[in-house]
Amino acid sequence: MKISDIKYSIKIRNKCSCVHFFALGGPLRHKQDQYFASEEESLADNSSVVSNLSELRLDSDDDTVTEADEDVIATDDFEDKLKEAIEGLLQKSARARIASLEVIRKSLSSRFMCSFIEERWFSVCDAMERCLKRGKGEEQILGAVVASLICAQMGREDECEKVLEHLHPTLLALLLDTTVQPQVRAQCATSLGLCCFIVGSRTDSRRSNFSELLHPTMESLYTVFSASLLKGNGVVPCHRPEISALHSSALLGWNLLLTLLSPPFIMALANTHLKKIPQLLDSTDVDLRIAAGETLAVFYEVARQCREDFEGDDLDTLCEKLRSLATDSQKFRAKKDRRQQRSSFRDILRTIEVSFYSL
Repeated sequence: MKISDIKYSIKIRNKCSCVHFFALGGPLRHKQDQYFASEEESLADNSSVVSNLSELRLDSDDDTVTEADEDVIATDDFEDKLKEAIEGLLQKSARARIASLEVIRKSLSSRFMCSFIEERWFSVCDAMERCLKRGKGEEQILGAVVASLICAQMGREDECEKVLEHLHPTLLALLLDTTVQPQVRAQCATSLGLCCFIVGSRTDSRRSNFSELLHPTMESLYTVFSASLLKGNGVVPCHRPEISALHSSALLGWNLLLTLLSPPFIMALANTHLKKIPQLLDSTDVDLRIAAGETLAVFYEVARQCREDFEGDDLDTLCEKLRSLATDSQKFRAKKDRRQQRSSFRDILRTIEVSFYSL
C-alpha cells in the first residue's frame, strides 16, 4: 500500500486557502496571530492524520487502499476528533475546555469544514458562548478566535449571519468590559471586525438586519480606541503596551468595517471622525501609529469613491505629518520600530497622495 503524505497535505492546504486568509487576519494585520495555525502547523497536523492510515487496511480485490479511500478514512478520523473536541467544551475542567478549544482551532484553521459546521452550528456556538461568558483569559481568547474561524468557514452560507447574531452580544460585552483582560478584549475586537466583515461582504447583507449589528459594533470599537486620542489639554495619553495593543486591534477592526458602509455614512464619518484619527499618529506605540496611518489611507480611498475631489480638512498638513513619519530617524525609537514605521508610512503617504493628485 503506497500513500503520498505530501501530496495529500498540499491538497488540503490548497482547499482551505480562503480560511487561512481570514484566520490569519487578512487585511487587518501583516502579523500572524499566535492562536492561528501556521502553514507548517497545518501541514504537520494533516500529515499526522494521514500517517496513521499506514496501519489501516481495506478489503478489496488487490488488498490496496486507493487515494479516494484514503480521503474518506482521513476525513472520518478528522471529523471524529473534532466531534470529541466539541463535546469536550462541556467539561467542568477549564484546562480540558482549553485543550478542546485548541483542537477545534487547529482543525478549523487547517481544513475546510463548512458542511460539518453547518450541520451543528447552533450547538457549537452555544458552547462558544459558554466559554466566553464563564471562562477566563486563554479560554476566552481561544473562544473568540474559534468564533471568527466559524464565520470564515461558513462564508456565504445563511447560517453565517446567525452565528454572528448568536455570538455578537457576548463579544461586544467583553470588548467594552474594562475589568476583562486587555488581551481578551483585543481578540474580541479582532473577531468582531472579521465576523462582521465576512457577513457584511455577502451580497444580501443590505437586505437583512446586518446594519443593526454593524453600526453598534463600529461605535463600540471607536469608544475603545478613542481613549488614545489626545486629552483635553492636547497631551498624548500614555498607556501600558497591552492597552495600546487593544486600541490597535479596535482601530483596525473599525477600519475594516469602514469599507462596508454606504456613501452617506462614509461622508458623515468623514465630517466627524476623520479629523480625529490623525491625533493617533502621535502615539508612543508604533503599532498604533501604523494602524492610524492605514486607517487614514482607507478612509481617504472610500471617501474619494463617494466624492472624487474629497480632500478633508487640511490635506497638506496631513501629508507633511505622514512624510515626517516616513522619514523618521529619531534615536529614542527602537531601530526595528523606525524601520517598520518608515516602510509602512511610505506606502500610506503614496496611497493618499497618488489617489488625489492623479485625479
